[in-house]
Amino acid sequence: MQHDQTDSDLGREFPYLIHDCEQLASLILNGWLLDGRSGGLVRGRLHSEGHILMVQPSRTPGAYQFVGYMEGGEYLMSVGATATHFHRLEEINSDKTPRG
Repeated sequence: MQHDQTDSDLGREFPYLIHDCEQLASLILNGWLLDGRSGGLVRGRLHSEGHILMVQPSRTPGAYQFVGYMEGGEYLMSVGATATHFHRLEEINSDKTPRG
C-alpha cells in the first residue's frame, strides 16, 4: 500500500473484517494500523493523509473488525485511565489557552 491511499483504495467498504494474518501484517507494516493496547501518543498519518484505522477482535475467531479512525497526534487512553482521570481530561479538552 502506498502512503497516499484512501479507504476505498483498500478495496473494501468499511466496516469490514480482517480475516488473515497476512492482511493484518500488511496493514500494520504499511502504517494503516498500530497496536494501541497500551495507549499513548499516536504517531502516524493525519486524516488528510489517509488516517490510521482502529480495529478490535471480532466475534469471528482470528478476525478483526474496523471500528473507527485516528490520526497522528491524538492520544489514546484505556477505559480505566479515562474513568480515573475524567475530570482532568475535561479540563484539558476545554483549555482555551492561546498557543504560540
